[in-house]
Amino acid sequence: MRADSESDWPSRLLKTINDAPLVGEEMIDAAIVAPWRTALSAAELRVLEASSRGLTYEMTADLLFLEATTVRRHLKAARHRLRAKNTTHACCEAIRQGLIR
Repeated sequence: MRADSESDWPSRLLKTINDAPLVGEEMIDAAIVAPWRTALSAAELRVLEASSRGLTYEMTADLLFLEATTVRRHLKAARHRLRAKNTTHACCEAIRQGLIR
């Protein structure tokens, strides 16, 4: 049974990332209510969430049906917007701000 659950982790992670209430109007409302939060795009949030779970660029690209260079670009933009020195710092900032879990 454990082998099945381990092989199903990509679909569970993808569901977690896609179910996160971080896009569209809710993100705009959150920016109005809490202006200290940094507004990130939906794509930036998805790759940041995957990165916070320990996935590599290639694993994230496969999971989200993107190119690895696109994943790198989204992470770079997220790091810049969060004023983070590296991806780990960006993940910590996003968690602190409540942008990802």
